[in-house]
Formats: sequence, structure tokens, C-alpha cells
Amino acid sequence: MMFQDRAHAAHLLAKPLNSYRGTKPLVVAIPRGAVPMAKILAEELDGELDIVMTRKLHAPGSPEFAIGAVDETGWTYLADYARRPVRRTNTFLAKSPRNARPCAAAARNTRRNADPSTPPAES
Repeated sequence: MMFQDRAHAAHLLAKPLNSYRGTKPLVVAIPRGAVPMAKILAEELDGELDIVMTRKLHAPGSPEFAIGAVDETGWTYLADYARRPVRRTNTFLAKSPRNARPCAAAARNTRRNADPSTPPAES
């Protein structure tokens, strides 16, 4: 196994990034799995930690099959395999980011209220 756990991976990643120490780097994470790693990186590099709340865009009729994601600002990522022109998918995608964005924004607000000891970095 390459890493003992996520904390071990974060400590190893911090070593080649050490040149950023003292420059107040902003370490951004996607909850949930990446946040503990990002916290370690931010601490080791004397930086700030922020999170980006996202929601999965699922395939039409298949809620477990991810075809992309939308963040709290509305920025949308769509996987290459989901870009094929399919009428049903195009109609679905026209609605999905609009529906997912408020969920991501609400998750951001919930996170802020639940853990005020780690406020997001201001942009």
C-alpha cells in the first residue's frame, strides 16, 4: 500500500509543497473525504483552509451514476462521456444544475453554521 491512510498521504504531499510555506496558501477541499487531508496541508503550510460545496449531477433515471457536478456558484462540470448529444440528457442537463446549485449553497451555509471555528477563507 502506497499510503497508510489519508493523513499519511497529506503529510507526504506537504513535503514537495513546502516552498509555499509562509505565503499563506489557500488549500481548497471538497467534503467529505478531502477535508481532513486539506486541513493537514493547510496546517503544515501555514495556510488557510476553505471548502467547495458540490452536488453530483446524475444520469437521467440513474441517480447513482455520476455524469458531472455543480458547485455552489453554479459552475458545472460535465464528464466527456456525458457530452454525447442525446435529447433526453440535454433536457435533463438544462434543469439539473439549476436544481443542484441551491442544494450546494445550502450545504455551504449549513457547514458554516455547524462549524464556525473553521470559517471559510474570504475570496
